[in-house]
Amino acid sequence: MKTWKRGLACLFLLAAVIFAFQPSVLAGDKNLQNRAVEVRALILHDLKEENSLREVNMLDALVGQFAHRIEISPRRDFDLDRLDEFSHIIYFGEVKKRLPKKFTRAVDTYGGSFFAIGYNAERLGDRFTFIRMGEGYVLLSHLNYLSPEVVEPLASFHMACNIKLRRRAETLASATSKGGTEVPFIVRRGDNFYCSARDTLNPVGKIITEAFNSFFNQEEPRLVGYLRLEDVHPNTDPILLKEQARYLAKKGIPYMVTVIPAYIHGDTEYHLSHAPRLVKVLQYMQANGASIVLHGYRHQYRDDETGEGFEFWDVEYDRPVYQESTARVLTEEDFSSGDDYLDFIKEGEAFERAYIKSALRKGIEELVAYRLYPVAFEAPHYAMSQRGYKVVSEHFNAYVGSLQLTDDTWKVSSAPLTESRPAFLHGMTVYPETLGYVDENLRSDPFRLIERTANRNKGYTKAYLSVFYHPYLGIDGLKRIVGILEGIDGLEWLDLKEEDLAVEMGEIKITTRDGGIIVDKPFIASEFEKDVFLKSSVKWFALIIFGGPYLAFILTALFRRRSSSQGSAVT
Repeated sequence: MKTWKRGLACLFLLAAVIFAFQPSVLAGDKNLQNRAVEVRALILHDLKEENSLREVNMLDALVGQFAHRIEISPRRDFDLDRLDEFSHIIYFGEVKKRLPKKFTRAVDTYGGSFFAIGYNAERLGDRFTFIRMGEGYVLLSHLNYLSPEVVEPLASFHMACNIKLRRRAETLASATSKGGTEVPFIVRRGDNFYCSARDTLNPVGKIITEAFNSFFNQEEPRLVGYLRLEDVHPNTDPILLKEQARYLAKKGIPYMVTVIPAYIHGDTEYHLSHAPRLVKVLQYMQANGASIVLHGYRHQYRDDETGEGFEFWDVEYDRPVYQESTARVLTEEDFSSGDDYLDFIKEGEAFERAYIKSALRKGIEELVAYRLYPVAFEAPHYAMSQRGYKVVSEHFNAYVGSLQLTDDTWKVSSAPLTESRPAFLHGMTVYPETLGYVDENLRSDPFRLIERTANRNKGYTKAYLSVFYHPYLGIDGLKRIVGILEGIDGLEWLDLKEEDLAVEMGEIKITTRDGGIIVDKPFIASEFEKDVFLKSSVKWFALIIFGGPYLAFILTALFRRRSSSQGSAVT
């Protein structure tokens, strides 16, 4: 009995030593973040509905490409005595307003740079006397940035303010009207810029970003490419994935792989514990150029298959996740008073916070248990409420993909041209996806669509050319995507491990530094890790118990043979 206890103690000691010496720092290089330190930007706005922040959040994401500090306020609520705290002011007039003289005088005496968008610029004092606002609006079909030369077609006619130039000013971008006439779109005179747009979503946002290069005086060119292998989960084919990982490693291309730790489809539920071959492939990828991105925990909410469903948005009712997926859905019609419904929403918001936090915890812990270290987060289908971003920011400082801009619907999302740190991400940096993905359901060639968008984006001073690809489509499609990106002169590949990233969940801390991944955690950091450790220990125990006698027999035989040989040599 004592022998068994002694053997078991030795086994656990051996397992502890093996686990303790697993590498926690992976190779890499430097941080690529390059942002002006002293840019302090203020965004003021007059909106149709002050609680509808779609346009403002997009503008926030555009400004976040250039500024460290951003403050956003309705124009009427801002303390004008604070204007000089900011180096740059951006004003967005979505509706016509009579601006008070106090505001006009404050703008006149403000000493920094000013960028006005939409209505009311002619009421901003002497700064914008070089433009005259005409009656009505103009319909635009194309946007044309002049230098660098970029042409952005509009999917539908865009309504813009009807402006005329009164005095000499520099036209940065023009637009082609419905009738084929060229009209000014973005103009500047000194440090005062004006854009006639009435919304800021792409492609308008891309043209505004190009003007922001001059406005913020950050005009150094940079083209960044990244590739994301998407929706890898425990039911993913490890052979297909390994083939693509080897190809990218051989090419020396850093990339991302978005991982969903749990796969659910009907009554089927798989975890990483059910997919040891996939785990080994992911560990190989992590050691050979890949950065792991947590892509939700199960990528589904109700009955949809993982990868198809949403997780952090109730897509059937187009609202945040307010209830358990199995609960009877309650809507405003189910409540007898508005106050009762508001109480339900308040409880739903508390549920949403706990629900997201639980998914993040389980996702991080399960990955870490298999020595897979997520360094960024991406919401399934890019769908998440503004409160959701706040919860994510408490655990990650990096977000990947496109951004949902409103809590009114998941269908309004967009992304800036380059990495950005908007105020509504609460300190997170977004690394945008700008080229889309290979959609096998398109009637037209998805690769040609991606290539056309890439050729437009490469014309900007600074831009990301980033795309995601589903591994189940096979190696040939991946090679075509890599060929498109490699064909762009001056493109540099983004390696997230060269960014300054941090992930924290309980006692687990993951950071990237000098291109490496540093993991700081207890020996056993979660129930997932405890389970993995115990299963591994049982395997070692079985090996020692059942393999020990055979090993002893072989060693004894070798020793006797060696002794016999030495005895013959002496004779």
